[in-house]
Amino acid sequence: MLESYGIAKDFFAAGQDPLYQGAFATMLEDMDVEFFWKDRQHRFCEASRAFLKARGVRDIAEIRGRTDKELGWQLLAEQAYETEETVMRTGTPLLGVHEQIDIGHRLQEIRAAKFPIRQDGQVIGIFIKLSTLVDAPARREQDAALGLIDEETHLLSYCGMLRDALLYADEYRLHGNDYTATLLDVPEFDGIGMKYGKDFRRHLLQKIVALLHRNLPAACSIARVGSCCFIILSKNAQDNGLQEAALRITQEVHAIREVDGHPCTLYMHYAKAHGAEVRSLDSLMRLLIQRLQRRRKALRADPLQQRQPPILTGSLRYAALRRDYLRPRDTRAPLPEPGPAQRARPDLR
Repeated sequence: MLESYGIAKDFFAAGQDPLYQGAFATMLEDMDVEFFWKDRQHRFCEASRAFLKARGVRDIAEIRGRTDKELGWQLLAEQAYETEETVMRTGTPLLGVHEQIDIGHRLQEIRAAKFPIRQDGQVIGIFIKLSTLVDAPARREQDAALGLIDEETHLLSYCGMLRDALLYADEYRLHGNDYTATLLDVPEFDGIGMKYGKDFRRHLLQKIVALLHRNLPAACSIARVGSCCFIILSKNAQDNGLQEAALRITQEVHAIREVDGHPCTLYMHYAKAHGAEVRSLDSLMRLLIQRLQRRRKALRADPLQQRQPPILTGSLRYAALRRDYLRPRDTRAPLPEPGPAQRARPDLR
């Protein structure tokens, strides 16, 4: 079916044959295989249910007619575009193409097979099948051993966040595709956790992490960088969805009134910044915390605002984030403070 010259358009036309229609529907809806196809302008046309589910998409109508760049799914969107264009321009399939995509709220490398779609001898689109790497389990184990994964939440750790942030920064430096960093914080977590004990703390953390997974777009990286402090990395195309998600999470965290029978009152605070605003990851972190602190001062100065659930407040300090938010296993190899030359390097945006 997938011959060396590509796939005929007739393959996608189910026709009147019930058996053919049933087989085609099974491929789209029931098989645990991620695939999709696009038109000549790189716009999504159709996709398997497995692919949509992995991206947090309920219906193909949400993405039909849109490109990877518009959706913000691909970290290396320019590279993906170029390989697709090569396939459609030459009519030659490309197999085993490695790409970086957010899966499970962290960047992971996948393998793509790309085939041209032909009609009357002309290439009119592209068919793409995705698959995980054969050594994916070993890579996950290695990431955990290196301290890139937080043991308690299985999110990225502080060091894992830095790794992903450097990849986002490189994409901005090389291709101008900006990214967004969002800092989320629940400052009451430590105090109330000490009051009610370890089990309460663990169960509360599980509730909050579940809210993050449920509300945040699939195409973003989530890192735990403190007791109950998180950084979200995403492409700018995800900004609207992230803003809506942050508001929902803020409300749902505030709606948590008791855990294990213990009463609690919590607020989720957040701030965001873009890679284009800074020259290094070091300055990106400081900018996020400064924005939290600035809003906190504004709330203190306005008693009327203090009656409302705070959204952009916070008490984090940059030094504390560097010192206290490294998980215990990370302290074996602490990150060096960047010097002036490193802060000025454009490749660390």
